[in-house]
Amino acid sequence: MALYSPEIQHLLYENDAGRVIGLDKVQLLDPVPTARLGPVRALLSSPDEYLAYQAASVLTAWGDAAGLRHLEQLIDGRVDQRLTMAPHRIWDYDNGYDEMAWAVDLYGLSPEAQRPAQLRVLGKLLALYGPCFFESNLKAALLDLALPLAAELGPAMRAALARTQEAGQLYLASQLLPPLARVDSAAARRLVDAFPGLLRQAAPKPSAGEADSIRANVREALGYLPASALDRPAVRAAIARVGNIKWGESDYHRLGSAQALMREYLRRAGLVTEAVRQFRGYLLAWPWLDAAAWLAKTDEDGSKGPELMRDVHAPTLPGYSLLEDEPAYWGPGVDPLEDEVRALSQRLSAGHLTYYMRRTCFYYLRWEAIKNHPAVRALGLPDLYEPLIMLYERGGWFRMEHGDYIDFGSSMTGKSTPAQAAQFSSLPLDPATLDQIDRDYTRRSLDELLARLLAQAVTGLRDYEAVLQPPASEAALAALQTGAQAALGLPVPAGYLTFLRLVDGLNWDDLLIYGSGPYPLVTEPTMFVRDLVATNLAWRRAEPTAPPRLYLAEDRDLLYGYEPAAGAEPYLAYERAGGAVAKRFRSAEELLGHALQRRVWENEEAWRGRR
Repeated sequence: MALYSPEIQHLLYENDAGRVIGLDKVQLLDPVPTARLGPVRALLSSPDEYLAYQAASVLTAWGDAAGLRHLEQLIDGRVDQRLTMAPHRIWDYDNGYDEMAWAVDLYGLSPEAQRPAQLRVLGKLLALYGPCFFESNLKAALLDLALPLAAELGPAMRAALARTQEAGQLYLASQLLPPLARVDSAAARRLVDAFPGLLRQAAPKPSAGEADSIRANVREALGYLPASALDRPAVRAAIARVGNIKWGESDYHRLGSAQALMREYLRRAGLVTEAVRQFRGYLLAWPWLDAAAWLAKTDEDGSKGPELMRDVHAPTLPGYSLLEDEPAYWGPGVDPLEDEVRALSQRLSAGHLTYYMRRTCFYYLRWEAIKNHPAVRALGLPDLYEPLIMLYERGGWFRMEHGDYIDFGSSMTGKSTPAQAAQFSSLPLDPATLDQIDRDYTRRSLDELLARLLAQAVTGLRDYEAVLQPPASEAALAALQTGAQAALGLPVPAGYLTFLRLVDGLNWDDLLIYGSGPYPLVTEPTMFVRDLVATNLAWRRAEPTAPPRLYLAEDRDLLYGYEPAAGAEPYLAYERAGGAVAKRFRSAEELLGHALQRRVWENEEAWRGRR
């Protein structure tokens, strides 16, 4: 800074108390120090052109028309070609015109400001945009204009943006996207859509910092664009639906419907993939399709996607920025629902969700935003994510195994190919159908479990030179049910009867599973299978205060019983010492399977020990 007299220094650089605050802070003095106006105007005629420029900048910021006229004269005379007005603090260029834009912006805040003159000067600055550098003040000035005034500068903004974009000045071009989006959403949309490809193809590549600034400007522009094409009520309903899911461990008793619902999702995903294959020559992350982004986003090579929804841009989709490893090219989203989506994301992060479970919840939100769009409805696509969301609502859980198999914890299924999956039979999604699938699957699984464990028990019994008892006859089972109801007042559980149809009781060392009568062991006639009714009458005499229950089996540590009043899991393993409940089950098959499994493990451990 040149050395000026104390009077000039006070006029341009000091506050009323005489403390040096700098020219930019003097521009912001409020109220305007009217006593300085005359002396500062006198500096406009100084032969020192830099001093006159500074005086004009201060006066313009104070809303003085004389200062604005002087700046306009400097612009008309291309002062940058003979004078460095504001060397950038880091880079080697003159930022003088951008500082003029800052003063013109402040000028517009004055109630005495002449709007036509302000717009005329801003238009002249836009004409220099590209040949001259502007850091950010011109952008701010354009954004501060009232919309009717800003609209008058729309043609000048479009011309300046096209000029800088064509010249490869992407940072300068991106700065004009937000102000243009306010006044010409259609033109801004076209330009925004082009920026991913332009940034990827730029030569030389912009620095990381410059690329971040470009992305920030594009995000800001998206915030000004209307997004009425998104179905916001549907998204909010979807957020509430996902938010109400009770996440936890996989529910074994609903594994059948989980597998069926996953197969139905794969079928729908295959149909969607095949239907939109005409728009793209490659698949995206099968089978976990981000269908909304697939239809709305720009291809990686910069070319357009299907362009079905010209009024939807991928980064405006809810949850775009919250997917791990998602190429969210523009960083944080700008959708007005972002806060709600972010809050949901935090809840999901705390739940028992695998990577793809969490991911598909966001895909579902985004699909709900566009599935009713006329262009999407015209494709006739199925409601893609409904089977998955129902799977989650029913306690389903899965993860990917080796990238090829969908693992439900106790079973796996292949992911197939899109063409194969599209040929699967469709599944009705009504609760009655799904509940029946679960009952059938659980019954088959429990039958297989008992058969497998009894086969293992045969091996263990050989150590005792024993064999399994024969199955109970239907006549014996009918008599057991009648006798139990008459003597004990409780029905015999169906799952226990299933076990007796396989083997009528068990006496294997310390594991006793009661039978339909006191039968001697096949290989040891002096030992017996205990009778269910007689044994329970003995337990009732020993436990007169216990609630109504049927004991089905026992070992040295636990008693295994059925207690109808115990709720959804009425099959209980009680500790013999104290009677506390050690474990709960939904079915007799699971209860007896647990008892058998404990004995099988003990036998295997003993066998290993002997070796």
